[in-house]
Amino acid sequence: SGEEFVKVETRAGQTLNGFALTLKKSGQEVEFELNESGQAIIEAGTYTLSATNSGAVDGGYGAPLYSGTSEAFIINAGETTNVTLDLGAPKNAKVTVVLRDEFTAKYSLETLSLSDGIRTQQIRKDVPAAFFPATNTTLNYTLTAAAKKDSHVQDITNATGTVTIEAGKHTTITLGISPIDNDLIIIPNGGTHTGEFQ
Repeated sequence: SGEEFVKVETRAGQTLNGFALTLKKSGQEVEFELNESGQAIIEAGTYTLSATNSGAVDGGYGAPLYSGTSEAFIINAGETTNVTLDLGAPKNAKVTVVLRDEFTAKYSLETLSLSDGIRTQQIRKDVPAAFFPATNTTLNYTLTAAAKKDSHVQDITNATGTVTIEAGKHTTITLGISPIDNDLIIIPNGGTHTGEFQ
């Protein structure tokens, strides 16, 4: 559906648990260590600070992926410098599957596999969402569903297709079924009809 799937509000003193922080001075990485209060003592100079939770979210396959880099900031000797870091929208995409009632009345979903060419993830009833880094904008899917007893429908075996994703957006795949068109006329025994269809 393309709506944003995570909205984050910033708060003063927000901690960055699960984020890897990188501090650079003149393009060179600087080692530092935060204390329990989230502070570090660093020599004076001009720096940028980057943060990402890529390691904590399996490179963007496990949960929303955030990353960002601050504007250059100056640390003056003997002073405290606060740094603002805007991580923006998620850098990956979320995909969920919704099963309509008419689908579940006739079918049991067996597998819905989504692949970006690097990794394949299974969507199940107990795990209805998956995350993908949005480096590829198209996912391939394969669907298998078993027809329920007395449903008068056929099994779905390896139906395939594609779905488009976008970073920071949530795409919903809805599985439903439609009845045969009411205007369909069945001519038994392979006969023909030469008149008009109304």
